[in-house]
Amino acid sequence: SLRPDGTAAKVLIDRARLAKDLVDSGTVAKVIVSGGDPEGVGRTEASMLAQVLTMEGISPEHIIQEPQAMTTAENIWFSLRWVPR
Repeated sequence: SLRPDGTAAKVLIDRARLAKDLVDSGTVAKVIVSGGDPEGVGRTEASMLAQVLTMEGISPEHIIQEPQAMTTAENIWFSLRWVPR
């Protein structure tokens, strides 16, 4: 979740750094960021995570945003469309 002021919590920044390591090592080609605005802070979790990933050095073409999910279950459900079968 985002902080009440709409900024990223430390845990999200830590996840972004781990994602960068995975992209840099070639372990993953894309990063899916998922999350709407369930707390009503004025921006989606997906957009904030994409911004943090970009600031960490991940190119936008490696980031997929899913901005609809309001719960953890929806994060998974809505993100499945990008997971190869």
